[in-house]
Amino acid sequence: MSGFVDKDRTEGALNPAQRAHLLTSCQYADKLLTDIETILAASQSKSPFPKFKPDLSPAQGRVVLDYLARMRSQMVRILDNRSVAIPEPMLGSLHSIRVTLGFVDIAFDECRPKKMHGYGQLAPEAAMAISGLVDEMQGIVSRLDAYLVQGASADLSSRLQRLESAGEDLALVKTLERAIDRHGLVEFRPALATILDRLENRSFEVAIFGRVSSGKSSLLNHIVERDLLPVGVNPITACRPASLSARNRWRPRGSLTGSRSSLRSTAWPNTSPNKAIPVICIM
Repeated sequence: MSGFVDKDRTEGALNPAQRAHLLTSCQYADKLLTDIETILAASQSKSPFPKFKPDLSPAQGRVVLDYLARMRSQMVRILDNRSVAIPEPMLGSLHSIRVTLGFVDIAFDECRPKKMHGYGQLAPEAAMAISGLVDEMQGIVSRLDAYLVQGASADLSSRLQRLESAGEDLALVKTLERAIDRHGLVEFRPALATILDRLENRSFEVAIFGRVSSGKSSLLNHIVERDLLPVGVNPITACRPASLSARNRWRPRGSLTGSRSSLRSTAWPNTSPNKAIPVICIM
């Protein structure tokens, strides 16, 4: 039987099941270390409902964190030596925080007077006070969520500077940005970011819609002075919607100046035979 010894075992390597067990054990140990970090942070928290007593000195807290870091370093070394790949994080911090904020919003909503009738009749003054408190807390949650959802668009000042250096007239937009910052109106930052998105995007779309065979394609062909869209008695464009693009400035009366050679037609997949919407995109 000695001739049939597992090759991995003779080379000191772990088989797949052993590697999976080692990884799972280290992951669980790391979770417990994270729980210790949470206890340390919670003991120093300013929460009005503390769960843990702050009975560790600052020096003790630093020593604990140092030992946690050493244990994690050793776990990584062990996994690396045994050729166990550490998986990438599966959850985004931003998404997780926003989901948790949703539950925070629900928790406050459960305190509304109409949801407290089962616990006894509320006096009108108390109901009004509680409703005001819930509105205030949900407003704070909503503003924080609105701030987080901006993502890369949160840095409005640098975006304004880039647009201004490109020659854009941003006096009114900059006034709005200053007012939002000065008064802490974070709920309006997403709307301002949307305005900047439109200013940064050098293109826009014009949708032409109407009844079937009412002349939409003919109108567009006349505007661009090219037969790019099919024309017929039966609904034709619905089977082949098209996108027309031109690097020109749009003139109010439907005239298009510049080189016609920059126009192009791109076929889109059919969406609905009853919704023929040719689109002109001016870049």
